[in-house]
Amino acid sequence: MPYKTKWEPGGIIWDYYGHVTSKDISESNAEFFQDLRSKNARYQIVDTTNTEILEWPEMDIVETSANDVGASRAVEKVKLAFVIRKEEIYRKIQKYIEISRKLDTNWEFRVFDNITDAKLWVQEKE
Repeated sequence: MPYKTKWEPGGIIWDYYGHVTSKDISESNAEFFQDLRSKNARYQIVDTTNTEILEWPEMDIVETSANDVGASRAVEKVKLAFVIRKEEIYRKIQKYIEISRKLDTNWEFRVFDNITDAKLWVQEKE
């Protein structure tokens, strides 16, 4: 389990580190959606700053996107901020965002290069 989870009053922050796999992403998603706090969550921050390898094949990206779009019907208006510093991770996250948008998610996505800006964005009022 190469991630740490931190719940905040408005949402959740995941700090992924080391070698992260599709299984790890699925586990963290399940952890979020099985927790009652997810019903009132306004944001998710995914910090990949300390991720060395993201093993997330395109087929798994599609599956995660489809699952999240379905979940977005129950947990609406979530801001999903990604903190990314590596190009290969950026490409995979962009694929996830692209597929999610094509599937008509109601979540907002944005990519940042630091956690401070990500936190500021998720705290902004609409």
